[in-house]
Amino acid sequence: DVPDDDTPLPPTDDIDDAADGDGVVTHDEEVSSGASTDMTYFIHLSEILPNPKGSDAGEWTELYNESPFTIDLAGWQLQDATSRVYTISEADLSTTDIQPFGYFQIPREASDIALNNSGGEALILYAPGGDFRERTDYTGSAKEDTSWAFVNGQWRWTAEVTPGKANVGS
Repeated sequence: DVPDDDTPLPPTDDIDDAADGDGVVTHDEEVSSGASTDMTYFIHLSEILPNPKGSDAGEWTELYNESPFTIDLAGWQLQDATSRVYTISEADLSTTDIQPFGYFQIPREASDIALNNSGGEALILYAPGGDFRERTDYTGSAKEDTSWAFVNGQWRWTAEVTPGKANVGS
């Protein structure tokens, strides 16, 4: 079963250096002093645009990397309320790397996940291997050109759509 709203917190291990020389950290890369830290706790759902102005083909989902490391998102999965699952792949996107403290957009054209404009929606994030990481749900209708965004510790609707930037609320 997928938890409704409790999001796991990142581990508190000391993380001095995490890349194996390629500058990119995978989800199970060894870090400082040979310890292993699960880098998947640093990736979060950030913002979704279910009803863009004009065509719904412009929908997208955004992830945020709260770590100081570039992380490879290949193998991560998104699932919607209809149980459609998309696995992030280099075959669909120009890169699968999310930069340190950066944002990563997954367009509808890549994921084939069509977000509901009315009746609500759920979006669930899984780490490689299928481990649940986060879930967000909205109810009612999504106004045109308004995003469902994580702002100041809570999910809310905002008319200030911020692709690739920190979310702000209005």
